[in-house]
Amino acid sequence: MSRNASHFSILLTSLIAVLFASCVAPASPQPTPPRAVALPTSAVPSTSVKPSSTTETWSATSPDGKWLAEGVRESQFEPCGYRTRLTVTSAAGDVTWKAWDGLQNCGLGSTDPVPFHWSQDGNHLYFTNQPRPDGCAQFVNGSDLYRVELTTGQVTQLMPEAGLWLALSPDETQLAYMAYGGRGLVVRGLASGVEREAKLPQGAQAGNIVWSPDQTALLFTLDEGGCSQMYSVARIDLQTLKQTILVEADERKFVTIGWFESERATLVDNDGNNWWVDVATGQLTPASETP
Repeated sequence: MSRNASHFSILLTSLIAVLFASCVAPASPQPTPPRAVALPTSAVPSTSVKPSSTTETWSATSPDGKWLAEGVRESQFEPCGYRTRLTVTSAAGDVTWKAWDGLQNCGLGSTDPVPFHWSQDGNHLYFTNQPRPDGCAQFVNGSDLYRVELTTGQVTQLMPEAGLWLALSPDETQLAYMAYGGRGLVVRGLASGVEREAKLPQGAQAGNIVWSPDQTALLFTLDEGGCSQMYSVARIDLQTLKQTILVEADERKFVTIGWFESERATLVDNDGNNWWVDVATGQLTPASETP
């Protein structure tokens, strides 16, 4: 082979090598391992499950054992609101009357239908929608008054929402209540709807009304400061509506709880001790010292 031919062969071999190298695909780069990223707390899905509602119940049995009144309050979260019910069922379970079934929205306050009084003759249940007030409301046991006829289930409204403390007279013909709007203590005839008002000191709160056995007078607990919890015991004559402070406020914080004898009523002090009070003079006697 001549020198020129040898030189050409070398050049051709080099060119083929270069062309081959350019046709080979470069090696793929290694994939980068995925990196863990912390999610903000709000983005982490929760595994807890919230209930859609909560339920509260209460009940009362008639003195003769023939009837059971049962209340239910269901608080809904989605949408926000309350459903309350009151039913009255015979002891045998063969009769059930629906006394109340109501819906309430959140943010407007709420009430619960609660048994208030079983009639003396065993034929009626009185009930009220008891508020759940905010703030300083010391005396609360109802707001309105209804009566259920136990033989037929008929429900009659005896008084619309009007106050925060109610007391039915022994013969069930009158209702005394502490009224809204600064009206004071009001006595209402349930058959006639006629009312009489006795003003209280401005800004005062009062409650725990008790009737005298002969229905001629009332005793009640009075806080003239509104939220001071310095309680006095007042008496009101129902013929004249004259008011008298029977027991002055002191650190014992007496509260009226009953008036079952003509000449004396029962109080309880801040320590849970019972006392007799003479309803004419205001003289106090520890119940433990009285035979």
